[in-house]
Amino acid sequence: MNADSLTEENCALSMMMDLSNILFKIKTGPILKKHNLTPSALSVLLFLYRNPDKNTASEICASSPVKRGIVSTVIDSLCKRGLLRQERDENDRRIQRLYLNEDSNIIISDIKNVLDDIATKASECLSENERKIANICIEKMVVFFQEEIEKEKKNG
Repeated sequence: MNADSLTEENCALSMMMDLSNILFKIKTGPILKKHNLTPSALSVLLFLYRNPDKNTASEICASSPVKRGIVSTVIDSLCKRGLLRQERDENDRRIQRLYLNEDSNIIISDIKNVLDDIATKASECLSENERKIANICIEKMVVFFQEEIEKEKKNG
């Protein structure tokens, strides 16, 4: 493999990431309107859905793209709308734990349907063997990204 092909691969990966983000924003736009949500509110809901063990405002700030100043406003709004509930931690009364309520499950279900639709359509152009290889590669890349994020958090 020469340096030019590596550059092309990096470019392809970068383009795929950019395009997937754009498509996600386009596809979730109607869901945001339907449920009267901001992109930040959706990010918080998805973060809590994917990370039920990281359920404090501090953990959301440390691990999600939503900025610290916005997180508390979003949490207050979601709690007032009945999409989240706050409970004091049993061991440390200073900590407020956040939990998704039933109404938020409807939104999560809508988002999961969008993601499933995107994944299904994206994989339809691949053979069964290519899908298996792609899944292996994607899983390895997810681990890489998670490890890099953890390293960056520790360093800075």
